[in-house]
Amino acid sequence: MDTKPEKNGLEQKNRKLEKIVQTLKEKEVKLLERIVELEKTEKYYEALMQNTEDYVLICDGNGIPQAFNTSYKKRTEALLNIEMKPGIQPHRLSNNPESAEYWDSLQRRALKGEKFVAEYYDKERKMYYETLFCPIREGEKIVGFTEITRNITERKLAEEALRESHFFTSSLLENSPNAIIVYDPDTSIRYVNSFFEELTGYTSREVLGLKIPYPWSVDDEKYGDIEERQKKGVRRSERRYRKKNGDYCWAEINVTPIYHDGALSYSLGTWVDITERKNSEREKMRLEKRLQSSQKMESLGLLAGSVAHDLNNVLAGIVSYPDLLLMDLPEDSKFKKPLETIKDSGNRAVAIVQDLLTIARGVAIAKKPINFNNLINDYLKSPEFRQIVHYNPVITINTNLDNSLLNVSGSSIHVRKALMNLISNASEAIEGKGNITISTTNRYLDRPLKVYDEVKMGEYAVLSVSDTGLGIPSEDLDRIFEPFYSKKVMGRSGTGLGLTVVWNVVKEHDGYVNVESNEKGTTFDLYFPITRLELSGDDLEIPIESLRGNGEKILVVDDVESQRDISSRILEKLGYEVYAVPSGEEAVEYLKEHTVDLVLLDMIMDPGINGRETFERILKIRPSQKAIIVSGFSETDEVKKTQRLGAGKYIKKPLTVYNIGTAVKEELEKS
Repeated sequence: MDTKPEKNGLEQKNRKLEKIVQTLKEKEVKLLERIVELEKTEKYYEALMQNTEDYVLICDGNGIPQAFNTSYKKRTEALLNIEMKPGIQPHRLSNNPESAEYWDSLQRRALKGEKFVAEYYDKERKMYYETLFCPIREGEKIVGFTEITRNITERKLAEEALRESHFFTSSLLENSPNAIIVYDPDTSIRYVNSFFEELTGYTSREVLGLKIPYPWSVDDEKYGDIEERQKKGVRRSERRYRKKNGDYCWAEINVTPIYHDGALSYSLGTWVDITERKNSEREKMRLEKRLQSSQKMESLGLLAGSVAHDLNNVLAGIVSYPDLLLMDLPEDSKFKKPLETIKDSGNRAVAIVQDLLTIARGVAIAKKPINFNNLINDYLKSPEFRQIVHYNPVITINTNLDNSLLNVSGSSIHVRKALMNLISNASEAIEGKGNITISTTNRYLDRPLKVYDEVKMGEYAVLSVSDTGLGIPSEDLDRIFEPFYSKKVMGRSGTGLGLTVVWNVVKEHDGYVNVESNEKGTTFDLYFPITRLELSGDDLEIPIESLRGNGEKILVVDDVESQRDISSRILEKLGYEVYAVPSGEEAVEYLKEHTVDLVLLDMIMDPGINGRETFERILKIRPSQKAIIVSGFSETDEVKKTQRLGAGKYIKKPLTVYNIGTAVKEELEKS
């Protein structure tokens, strides 16, 4: 039998066994090392579990506690008076079913794989707790969860105190009667309160983060650098600011810099609204100034009247005797020129006296119906006007006269004097070439003018003189009508009474003066109340016969009684049968029972429906009704809408025989 193959086989098996044994020894060493590591880890985890103040609990897939730390054990045993062991579910031993259900719901969430934090308030002990739930996974399977609970009572109380402090501070800021604004060191806005929003019109969303320049700033150039003021502080500074809507108001501003550890943390600004006070101060100053001016004018008027009376007696001989003497002197007499000089000086003195009489109080002015167009045309043919043209050959004088200008009740002599003074002043305001324009127009005045608190609402004839001169400096505008307040060279270009005469002439006619001036020139508008009295004789320019009607029926609709009366009188004079009502509603009711050939319809009627709505309602009753529109305002969208509905011409107040007569006749003749 051959033993060699058997020997080789045994050797191979031994080598395999040796390898297996070697492998097992290596695994045994690694296993022992792993066991040592696990023991260390277990020791660390045990130390962590047992030495943390948090309450740690580990549950299996059924929510049954399997392990817990000392803190959890002590707390549970103290609360429930039990011995805490694995398998016991403490929350189910509680006498509070709601609490038990709450903890069951939290554990179900954890077993579904949700990791979350839940807060719990122990009402009995007034303690707050925060629990972190973490699912335990083996691959995709959830085999349990951990609960780590921490007492957060101290933190919650601190948060509550912080909230109360914040509420206290914010409520003070938000309910402050002053506007509050907080700036960061880089001038960006950190906070504004609601009163700041109300005061300026800007919302906090619009301003937070804004840096200088701020949109409401107006006078900062006068007060220095904003950034520097925020660092150093400002005390009781009265500042103007611009609201979002463009209005200008006033505030008393205080800025307090707040420093922390030597560095600027922020600046606190407070605004007190003083707009009403500033307006009152300005109004008081204006009234005091007007009172002083009125007293000055009254005193000067009394003085002027007295002086003029005495001067008239003195000048009688100076003006009269030279004429008598000159009649008897030969042409070559050496006394002729001195006498003519005396006469000329006397006449100039008489003109000054007439100006003094014009500004004197209590001087009666004889009035009759006059038309400014006639007065202007006559003046342009006068020697006084030719003299102005002679001395100012490079100035062009234009006219723009309204053919339908209404008459006024006044003194032709005084109004002519005012016109002459305005043209003379205008010519002196122009250096070199330029233009002077004399204009007339009708206007319906329903709001105050610049220097008047109130004006009498109504119809006015306006005489205007405009020039292209250098304009009147703003600081002089308030004083130009004072006697002897003049920028002219004394003795060369007038006495300084010209504009005072203008003011007094207009005042004696119960009118108003409005002045507009800038570097492009000046315009004087003189407002005189109109009269319905006709001019006498050749002054009447309107051919009434051509405007007469044939008894057609006209309904006048106007909410102002005086306007209804004027319209009715004109139409009746022109031969129409007239019925008048004060509102659109009454017009509609009237036309339900009556017919008319034409409606004269006011556009603005308050209260009640306006002209456009009135005409719409009338058309439902009388689809082919004719109408013309009347308004004291410019042509508006409402006027255009009414005309698109079928209404005829639009007539602007004040009304005249000519504009009513032609418009009515034109509308009635339409097919």
